[in-house]
Amino acid sequence: MTILVALALGCTAQLGRREGAPAAAAPERGGRLSSIEHLTPPRDSIGAVPPRFAWTPFEGADAYAIGIWSEVDVLLWRADDVRGPSVAPPVDLRLEPGTYFWSVTALREKQAVAESGRAAFIVR
Repeated sequence: MTILVALALGCTAQLGRREGAPAAAAPERGGRLSSIEHLTPPRDSIGAVPPRFAWTPFEGADAYAIGIWSEVDVLLWRADDVRGPSVAPPVDLRLEPGTYFWSVTALREKQAVAESGRAAFIVR
């Protein structure tokens, strides 16, 4: 599966990236971006459609980019200029029962400085 291969290779910053979306900055030390933790919904949660997505704030970030993907790696929604460490999905985003993935990237001057990697959540 594309997601697992990309995660294993540490390539999550480019997954689902569309033209015009922020590019990953050159990682500082060790070739990897800093990490952001998923808070809501937590990894592998099962339940209703989440009313909000929240993550640990990253010091120095001036915005965040968030994406939600289907289990077949189709980007369903992306916001590239979220100003705080949480966001509600748009009301017109319909998530039917199934498995989804979400990730968030911290941005500083439109460059990626930290990322969460993808986390699964199941809608019942």
